[in-house]
Amino acid sequence: MRTYPDPFLRRWSRRVPMYMLIFVGFTIMLASLPIWMPAALIVDAFRRVHLSTTRAISFILLYFYWQVWGLIGMFFLWARHSHDPERYLKEMFAIEFEWGWRLGHAGIRLFGIQVHLDYDYTFGERPAIVLCRHASITDTFIPLMYICRRFDLPMKYVMKRELEWDPCLDLAVNRMPHLFVVRGSNDATKEIEAIAQMMDGAKPNEGVIIFPEGTRFSPSKRARIIQKLRDSGAHADADWAERYQHVLPPRTGGPLALLDHADKADIVFCAHTGLERSSTFKDTFNGSLVGTHAYIKFWGAHTEDLPPDAEGRKQWLFEQWKKVDDYVEEHQGK
Repeated sequence: MRTYPDPFLRRWSRRVPMYMLIFVGFTIMLASLPIWMPAALIVDAFRRVHLSTTRAISFILLYFYWQVWGLIGMFFLWARHSHDPERYLKEMFAIEFEWGWRLGHAGIRLFGIQVHLDYDYTFGERPAIVLCRHASITDTFIPLMYICRRFDLPMKYVMKRELEWDPCLDLAVNRMPHLFVVRGSNDATKEIEAIAQMMDGAKPNEGVIIFPEGTRFSPSKRARIIQKLRDSGAHADADWAERYQHVLPPRTGGPLALLDHADKADIVFCAHTGLERSSTFKDTFNGSLVGTHAYIKFWGAHTEDLPPDAEGRKQWLFEQWKKVDDYVEEHQGK
């Protein structure tokens, strides 16, 4: 689902070359494995950086493989069950869970990442609004792997429009109740309304996953946001932003709108650190990700226990986000 028109010609002019890239890329990489694998090992022998080149190229091959698996699986599912919307959606979630888990787990195994999980919240008892930190290209898999797949929960994702270039995500979002949004949209009201409606009629095992920072953290982005808040006269928000050292200030429009539409739901926070070394694709080749420790914690609160007014909820959200920042400070570099 999108909050903007996606004409047929635009949609398929994007999909056709991406499908070709995935299928042709997978075929070429698989066929040339006897060539590139020894070459990568030789490069790593000279670089002496934890076989990072071999690991990175192997992950690209696995990425192509799971893209092919997902696209074929979704095509046959559509052919078999598109006439039965309820079963179709259930099976689509199953494919999404398996795709995300397998791809994410492949990365964990390949790069030797040790994951430390801390659940201070019980998923599945009430609808949940999950607010997750965003610091790398890989942390979007955290909720998919450790909430959706682990507890078999059909959660809805709010994702940036740029991710539509991922073939599996493109198909999944268009056929499932996820949402692509345009960052910096001129019609923010429309975007926020679409996000809010995702909680309408949510069941106890359902909810929404959103990354309230809107973009990956970096010190330069933090500085620009603080300056922009100062220039706009939002000094109180700028003061809060300056308290955060490892996260960007949350954009409150989407989360507050979700809370307004949530009846007897929970709001859950996901703090994590250790995956910052995969903030760009280049990082997967330099060895910095190999052998890292990823620390992840979930905690939550009932919406009934939150302040009733919008300003009170906004301040409460800022306070909880400071706990996310504190968690990163405490566990970063362990």
